[in-house]
Amino acid sequence: MLQLLVNWITNRRGLALFIGAVFSRVFFILLVYLTALAATRINPQESFVYRRSEIFRGPTDEVLDIEFRNDGNWLAAASKDGNIFLWDFVNQFDSRREQGLARIILPIQTGVANDIIFTHDNRYLVSGGTDDRIRIWDVSGLSNQSVEKYKAYIEQVDQSEPFLRPQNIDLHNADVLRLALSDDGHYLASADQAGIVYLFDLRAGSVEAMVISATRLDAHEVPITDITFSPSTHWLAVSDVSGLITVWDLTLLETDPSRFTTPAKRIETRSRVRDLEFDLAFKAPNRQPERYLFSVGTDKRVRAWSLRGENDTVLPDLHKNGTVKLGITRDNETNQYWLISADQGGTIIFWDMNQWEGLPNATEGDGVYIIQTPRREITAMVTSLQANVPSGANGKNRHLLVTGSADRTAQVFMFSAARGQQTPVLLRPVSGRINDVAISPDHQNIITVGKDNTIRLWETSRVTDVSLAFPTQQFLRFLVPILLALVLSLHATSSFIMRTHNIVKRENAITYILTAMFGLNFTNPGLFLLSLLVPIWPKLVIEKGKTLTDPDKFYAMEVIGGPGKVVIRPGNVVSFQTIRTRTAIQTNNTYYMRPFERIRKIISLEDQFHEYPQIETYTRDGIKITLKNVRIRYRVIFRENESNGQRLRARYQDYPDPIDPKQLDRALEMLAWSEAVQAVIRTRVIHFVNMRPLDYFTAPKTMQQNESVRNEFKATVERQTKAVLNSFGTELFWMDVGVFEIDQSAISTARMNLWSWQLRKEADQLRAKGLSQLEAYREMGRIRGEAEIVKAIIEEISRWDQETRPEPNHEPLAFSLAGKSGEKAEHHETRSRAAFLARLAELLRSYLRIASSERGIFPTPWTGDADPSKKPPVK
Repeated sequence: MLQLLVNWITNRRGLALFIGAVFSRVFFILLVYLTALAATRINPQESFVYRRSEIFRGPTDEVLDIEFRNDGNWLAAASKDGNIFLWDFVNQFDSRREQGLARIILPIQTGVANDIIFTHDNRYLVSGGTDDRIRIWDVSGLSNQSVEKYKAYIEQVDQSEPFLRPQNIDLHNADVLRLALSDDGHYLASADQAGIVYLFDLRAGSVEAMVISATRLDAHEVPITDITFSPSTHWLAVSDVSGLITVWDLTLLETDPSRFTTPAKRIETRSRVRDLEFDLAFKAPNRQPERYLFSVGTDKRVRAWSLRGENDTVLPDLHKNGTVKLGITRDNETNQYWLISADQGGTIIFWDMNQWEGLPNATEGDGVYIIQTPRREITAMVTSLQANVPSGANGKNRHLLVTGSADRTAQVFMFSAARGQQTPVLLRPVSGRINDVAISPDHQNIITVGKDNTIRLWETSRVTDVSLAFPTQQFLRFLVPILLALVLSLHATSSFIMRTHNIVKRENAITYILTAMFGLNFTNPGLFLLSLLVPIWPKLVIEKGKTLTDPDKFYAMEVIGGPGKVVIRPGNVVSFQTIRTRTAIQTNNTYYMRPFERIRKIISLEDQFHEYPQIETYTRDGIKITLKNVRIRYRVIFRENESNGQRLRARYQDYPDPIDPKQLDRALEMLAWSEAVQAVIRTRVIHFVNMRPLDYFTAPKTMQQNESVRNEFKATVERQTKAVLNSFGTELFWMDVGVFEIDQSAISTARMNLWSWQLRKEADQLRAKGLSQLEAYREMGRIRGEAEIVKAIIEEISRWDQETRPEPNHEPLAFSLAGKSGEKAEHHETRSRAAFLARLAELLRSYLRIASSERGIFPTPWTGDADPSKKPPVK
């Protein structure tokens, strides 16, 4: 089946290219649309906008906490610079006010406020900080004139008296970490680094009375992580870093205060608890008491602790990282009730509390909705707890969840009527980690604070529930980065093609890319407009062994390759190839080139003619000879038993040219077929001349002899090239040479060089012979002189020896004289001297014999091995 599909595509290349171009267009449009849709999911068409991003400047260091007063008139922020800032939120947008100065500064001086809170009656602002102190400011007297009064205050020389004097509570002995207010406004709780919790009764009437009536809770010994009141003010829950959770029954303060010092419920979770939340059963229309306390921690589990003696519940382990935040919200108008948990990996899970009975075994989509945001650790989270929240400008309910992250972004989720349709909206223009978020009491504004030292305002009236992306103005705004990325990709791809194929103009490379991907035809404006509707490929016509193109225009199919349509006229053969291998051989056909497929070679089936203007070479004896007007005619080998008439008739009809595919295949194996043929002929011509002397071409005296040289030249070259040309499918018809031109000056120079070389050679030989004979005669004279001297010495010694030798039959004279010992000694000395001289003469003879026999100049004076001193003397 696969092979049939491949054959179908191969035989219908035009249809395959058409389908591919249509698919590319559809895929490109869908990719852009879906990318923009994904962008709108993160950044919707109408996102939160802030009126003035610089309006809440003032802190010089990181902002830690933000809080709205319940009436929405004032906004407070605590900063690491040791100050608490108050803004007149209602009149903040008065254009007459100087930007960034419409605020009141409350200095801490001895530390940093970790947490701030307004009391529900809008009377007090409470802060707890690193100086172990709780400060309470009476802000009930603040009005729209307070900022102007503060400006006048800071212009005074004497500022010893603070603008607002706080009342201090110095019960803690460690940093105050957390503050909490009960929903009914009766109680204020504070927790410190040492694990001590104080409970203050705000109904006492004064700060002094609050301190006197304060209750200390000592159940914890390590830093507190969270403290919260239940909505009914029945319970107080406290958690610490060791995983201990204590639940205190506040009703005992009225009925039995002594029992209140012991927690009503003590829970050991064995993992660090990060956040606590009570359920919102008390906020339902029937106002039921709370059933569960929820907790999250580093064990990644959301746990529900029963407050009525029921079994505790552990929700499914769906978080991949340790959870850090819990949120809970209820909307009586839509009957939506959600528990929200967020972890350090950016995963936010919505637990549908309306399906509480099935949650312990629930999976994603079955009462549980998971949103995996591309954000880092969730650092802050707030929900709108009020039921029947006022509607916004678009008539939709402003029921919101706002989260802040460590990656400088905040997300807003709107709870629509349909469950599970939470749509996140990203608040993008934020720099620095977000430490806290807040929602205004009327739910029309959102505040984010963080490391950028600023407080940013966002209007919730601009939020829309985006389900699909449509080409609006905001949608097109999100297309800008996508289109910019496409432009950069197109630039990089065109640069690569320009370097690879040596293209000068970038527009040519871009034109090829658009043609290859989408089938756009840039030949003329009419074809381009039509190609916007349907793919139209460029066309290339091949006739008479070449392409019919305008030399002044750029044709990508010739330089780079396909895709495109190639029309091959009868009488031509075209070989196509990809980067690595040859793909097809086509003749008298319409062929659709694939992307990056190129024309490898074009061969005309007509007879080919070539003429060499001149070929310069040298004869065997070094004479330069020039062959002028060497002409050849050749062609591709056709099938056997085919006449020229059949070939011509078939060529100009709509039938394939009758060529031998195997021979043509071998012919096309050459990178340049015609150039290869011409190179073979040229090589053989030069070889023919190099192997013969000059006389072969110049000695003939008659026309018949001259013609025989020319005929032999053609026959020899044709015979030597025939086998080579046949090996790659070429047939040589005939060849001819016009003139053999010989350089006469070169002949004269060569001959003079030859004659001078011969004369120099003979002179050198005679000179060498004379010198060798002279040296031989000198050596012979020296040897003869030495021989004569040695011979004279030998003869003289021999004569002297004979004269001094005694007679053989007579006693020496020394022995005839009796009693004369002196004469006897003298006779003995004479005989010794004679023996010595005889031995010396023998050595000289040996030297003379050896020298004479080695040189062969004259014979030795004696023969034999006997010692001459022992022979009888010559008479």
